[in-house]
Amino acid sequence: MDYNKLYAQEAQLLDRFFVNKKPKSLPYSVERFGATRLVRVNPKYVCYPIDVPLGVSLADLKRIQADIERIIFNNRSKHGITDEVKVLIQEQPSQIVVARVDPLTLTYASRPRDGKPRFVLLGKSFVGGKSQPEVINLNHPDTCHVLVGGKTGCGKSRMLYQMILSACEHSEPTDLQIALVDIGGKALSAFSKLPHCAAYVTELAETKALLAHFEKQLVGAQDTYTTRTMIVIDEAPALTSTGDKETDTEFARLLKVLAERGRAYGISLVLGAQNPPDSSGPVEVRRNLGVRVAGMCSESAMSEIILDKGNREAADLTLQGTFIVRHSGQSRLTFSYYLTDDEMINEIARLKSEYDPCTQIDLLVGDGDGDVMLPQVAINAAVDVLKQYTNDDGTLETGYVMPTKRAIADALGRKSITGNAADKFDRFLDFVVSIYKSGNLVL
Repeated sequence: MDYNKLYAQEAQLLDRFFVNKKPKSLPYSVERFGATRLVRVNPKYVCYPIDVPLGVSLADLKRIQADIERIIFNNRSKHGITDEVKVLIQEQPSQIVVARVDPLTLTYASRPRDGKPRFVLLGKSFVGGKSQPEVINLNHPDTCHVLVGGKTGCGKSRMLYQMILSACEHSEPTDLQIALVDIGGKALSAFSKLPHCAAYVTELAETKALLAHFEKQLVGAQDTYTTRTMIVIDEAPALTSTGDKETDTEFARLLKVLAERGRAYGISLVLGAQNPPDSSGPVEVRRNLGVRVAGMCSESAMSEIILDKGNREAADLTLQGTFIVRHSGQSRLTFSYYLTDDEMINEIARLKSEYDPCTQIDLLVGDGDGDVMLPQVAINAAVDVLKQYTNDDGTLETGYVMPTKRAIADALGRKSITGNAADKFDRFLDFVVSIYKSGNLVL
């Protein structure tokens, strides 16, 4: 099933619907908006902008909502897709946006939770009109190493996030350890708080020492390991393009050794590459990465770099969160589960609390450019105030918000927190309050 063609077909059907309607039967005028007018916002919505004159009420548009849903549903039914179609109409200052909730959108909450140990969930694949979870087995020699790439905005980072979380969700820390290489310390810092995290490095020198450490583990009897280690390297091409020939050569050698021999000693490589150049890691390394995950690619050459020569499928992707997953000789269109910052924070906190009951939880706040770590001292200050506003039945009295905010700001050495930081500050407070109310916060 070519979903890109399906979306374009739907746009054309809706175009005809609006254009063929008599003007007097509609409370607004609409431009033609065939396939070229289709605007994809994120994996959750596909939006169609409709220009409307001033004075048109949102209520006037409600009556065509059912028609739009019917058109989309009937078209999809012809292709064997019978998911419910829900259309939302959202008002904006100068236009109405009809946002069709994509039935192929997968929320993180809807993901399967019965995964096997050392299995990693990539998303949901569609084969022959039927859906199935797309998982890989880190224990299998053909699927233990992974390359994830695509152009900026393709959803690569979210794919890496959910891979890490799903792996840790179904494996004990004694069964699976993760080592995070995050040059610059922006993308993976939040996951350093997971109980499965054995190492977190942000500098080239630290990275070289870490990979050399794992190289030393490649001795003795093979396939006798009890704990698998998943080494996640975001922006892996940066390791072999430092500008220093000696450093580049050494990183290339280390990656090659781990890719070739690591599988027999319980080591898996997960390499991320944004806008991968042709030099996206040595050929010897890529050859040993049995799983290839390619999001939207700006050109066919990029698709071939990620998926292998001759495979240009990823160049046809147009929707964030869609990937071509290739392994075991097969390629499948796969939709990743859409993971929000809040879901990521909550999931990390949950996994941590299972092994360390909330005694040292630091809030992890995603800000788009990385994650901000708020220290335990801020939680302590908040809890001191919350205790003063706790009723006998465990509920909180009103009026605790501002005193708590002031206490947290003082703990952080700030008079107040305003501007862009205010939203993160509020999320921090909500997070602490939720854990405090649950009774799981033990200090």
